Amino acid sequence: MECRRLLRLRPELFPALLFLGASHLKMGEAASAIQPLRQALSINPADPNARIMLADALLAHQEWQE
Repeated sequence: MECRRLLRLRPELFPALLFLGASHLKMGEAASAIQPLRQALSINPADPNARIMLADALLAHQEWQE
């Protein structure tokens, strides 16, 4: 994925993290979506899209504690 290459150069790039997490969710890879979405929220904690996507990923991966 191009996002991964971009994130190697700029790991703090919020849109790329959000896109990567969303892409993993769309492909049914909830476990892989969690880390980039958590990282996105650490950069922009108020973003509602990142929060919703992370909640979806955690539910799909059955992580109930967060």
